[in-house]
Amino acid sequence: MEKLLESHPNLYMSIKVRKTEGGGGFNVPFDMGAIDSRWLALMKEHTDHFMIGTDQFYQPSQAKRRQRISVPGSVKLLKELPQELARKVGYENAARVFKID
Repeated sequence: MEKLLESHPNLYMSIKVRKTEGGGGFNVPFDMGAIDSRWLALMKEHTDHFMIGTDQFYQPSQAKRRQRISVPGSVKLLKELPQELARKVGYENAARVFKID
């Protein structure tokens, strides 16, 4: 990701931290329960290019198996980031990119 971010100044990264069935993936920002130092360094280097992903799938209220919206991983990530970086990743970058007041 670092090479991509350095090569493409208009590239942005959406982080969606959630538990997946069958285990995690290679892009999990935590290592042994704490934020991975490599992820932290990457986010500090490219502060304006990361944002929390909030895409969710919604189902009709009459659906037999409804899934709850789950955001504890994102909350944990934001709590572990330095305050200014958490503010940018949590909302400022998205507001700037999507021109939201």
